Amino acid sequence: MSIQFDWQVGSDEGRWETLASRRGGPRIHWPWWAWLILALVVSGIAAGGYFVLRRRYAAAVGMAEFQIQNVIDLEARAFAQGDEERYLEQQDITALDWYRWQRLRIQPDCPSLLTEAQSLRAYCSPVLPAAIASLDLQGDVAWVQVLEGEPQVRRVRFYRQTNAGWKHTGPLPGFWRDETATQYGLVSIRYHQRDRPLVDPLLERVSRSQRDVCQTIYCPIVSELDVVLTIDAPPYIRPYLDSDLRPQGSDTLYLSSPWLTGVPEDEPAQFAEETYWATYALASRAIKATTGRPLNPLQEAVVLEYAHWYVAQDTALAPILGRIIVRNGVDALQEVFRTLREEDSLNAFVSFWLDISSEEQIDSYFGTLLGIERDALVAGRLQTYLLLQDNRQPWWFEEQEQRFSQYQVSDTGPLPQVEVQAAQVTGDQASVTLASTSVSPPYLTTVVYYRRRGQEWLHTSPLLGAR
Repeated sequence: MSIQFDWQVGSDEGRWETLASRRGGPRIHWPWWAWLILALVVSGIAAGGYFVLRRRYAAAVGMAEFQIQNVIDLEARAFAQGDEERYLEQQDITALDWYRWQRLRIQPDCPSLLTEAQSLRAYCSPVLPAAIASLDLQGDVAWVQVLEGEPQVRRVRFYRQTNAGWKHTGPLPGFWRDETATQYGLVSIRYHQRDRPLVDPLLERVSRSQRDVCQTIYCPIVSELDVVLTIDAPPYIRPYLDSDLRPQGSDTLYLSSPWLTGVPEDEPAQFAEETYWATYALASRAIKATTGRPLNPLQEAVVLEYAHWYVAQDTALAPILGRIIVRNGVDALQEVFRTLREEDSLNAFVSFWLDISSEEQIDSYFGTLLGIERDALVAGRLQTYLLLQDNRQPWWFEEQEQRFSQYQVSDTGPLPQVEVQAAQVTGDQASVTLASTSVSPPYLTTVVYYRRRGQEWLHTSPLLGAR
């Protein structure tokens, strides 16, 4: 098709006069094979350019990987040798916060230099040998995934290219991409897009925990739990719960991105500790918000036991609550927590739910208290263990705290089951004689003494109990 163009003007008499005209030339008709050749040439140029760029990028990555691996090896070696000067030479001095942290990290007395807030984070974590698993160049910065530790985990590190070579620098938010949030009832979870594939199991477990806890313990809508996965360095040593002091306030649970704490290579992360803290936060806030008071020692001990039992479904981890579940079943938990809201006496709580009396079933009663104390020691439930100790004798109380700590780090094996041979009550004092197979010095001796404080029978010093 050709183009024709005429420019005409009209007179008053209705005549038209052509002022200019243009006639397009004939259109050139290209044969189909010419178009095909042109398309192939353009595609070839594009493909050639792509492969050239890819080759150049691969060469740059290979060179960067070799150089950064040398820096990684030098970092770990300098840290192990305590060579502060050489270690700091590998750090990015332009990243001021990062550099200050590394200067603190290399100090031999690093833990003693931490503030209370710093002690929550891994400021003094060792620099481990690592091998590069993958590397992504982003201008003058490399996003490096490394494999380190035993068992092996995958972490991300960042290195910046400077005139003096590659330097280890702080985390860069661009790696994690945009932040997003997911809401489950009273729980909001904030995380970044890069974390999403890794934290899917956590989202599922927290969602289930929120549902189960609020079915067991009424959760007022005035209180919420905000779970935040941070990308700040250094990472949190463990989940950190920032709890509002007001009974009807809200809580924030801080976790660190799995890319900073380490992604297990052999099996998916179970997020048991994170689920424990979310469960504890929801359960404790549910009680505080409805009573309008902080948790008393009994409530604190039982809520902690509940969180441990919920995550593992193991009654051995809950010395008080586990016995109640074994006797009354899981379905009784709603009523258990309903009574716990207004209860501060272990004696009354145990007597009601375990149907045992300190006046009529003396041997069984003290056997139960000693069994709870033993299980608390084995399971590591400090709050439960201290709930049973005579806290009006500071030196005895401190001694029992030390015994608890010593057991947690010792390798003494499991303690024997408790068997009471005889219990004798005289006024506000009681002595309990154990079978020889129950004795486990220094935790339980042949004769154990108790003193009544208000409603409670508390384990006390032999010096006081023998009076």
